[in-house]
Amino acid sequence: MDKNTEGQLSQAEKLELQRLGTEVNHLLLTNSHALARALRPELFDERGKLLKHRFRRALQESSVGRAERRQANIRE
Repeated sequence: MDKNTEGQLSQAEKLELQRLGTEVNHLLLTNSHALARALRPELFDERGKLLKHRFRRALQESSVGRAERRQANIRE
């Protein structure tokens, strides 16, 4: 990473760094999906596909809940 910051990577090293970055992103996405399925299985169908309408509703409900809690804290 220091060599990259200093602009001292060879072309092969740049490609390897790019490949590793892509692999890390893929693993993060896969792990995030697995965690979401474990914590909120109702947001997914039986094949593991995200049900977008349920996801949007859950986001709205959590946003409304946060706003209500903030207002309650302000009043206290």
